Amino acid sequence: MNAGEIFLADRGSITASTASGNGGNIVLQVGSLQLGRGGAITTTAGGTGNGGNLTINSDVIVALENSDITANAVQGTGGNISINTSAIFGAQFRRQETPESDITASSQFGLSGNVAITNPEVETRSFLVDLPQNVVDPTEQITTGCGSRQGNSLTVAGRGGLPENPSQGLLGRAIWWDNRDLSDVSQTAQKLPQTEPSREIVEATGWIVNQKGQVELVADRNNNNSWRSHTNCQTRR
Repeated sequence: MNAGEIFLADRGSITASTASGNGGNIVLQVGSLQLGRGGAITTTAGGTGNGGNLTINSDVIVALENSDITANAVQGTGGNISINTSAIFGAQFRRQETPESDITASSQFGLSGNVAITNPEVETRSFLVDLPQNVVDPTEQITTGCGSRQGNSLTVAGRGGLPENPSQGLLGRAIWWDNRDLSDVSQTAQKLPQTEPSREIVEATGWIVNQKGQVELVADRNNNNSWRSHTNCQTRR
């Protein structure tokens, strides 16, 4: 059977099995062979028959989820399995079938058959890449550092910088300076409005009639209030 791709799944199979006689032969020439979920390729024989021969030539073989390649027998001799592939995934040779994906040529009561898995030689030089001969000078990849005593500084920002050791607390130094340019800030102070001092209220001591014929109350600043002054009485004994 020649095919570019063969995919067997959900218990799909290619079989050349018999119930009592010898198993048939299967030859597969395929680019990609994929088996999954119980897929199988088998030349198993029942009764006293011998297992058939199975030949697979494929670039890639994938067999997963209890997918088997078998040439088994019951009382006869197991068949021969020949696999020529660059890569095989999932399945591996075992002496007896298991719940995994198996490649077997066993016999229950007779002699086991032969299993040959061949990987073609790969020309590894075709995957090699020639590296350039001119090695980069590492000294040219490093930036020259600043010289000492040229005004360079390192400032550690944060809440007080870093302590000198892990067990030491932060020093109580000033950690912030106002470096803003205040040259543009107006220095003119706003003048507060001046209020006239309030005049002293003096109690009226008399009244006059002004030129308009109006009565005005007047007071003499130098005249002391007679009713507030104490009478200087001489005491006679």
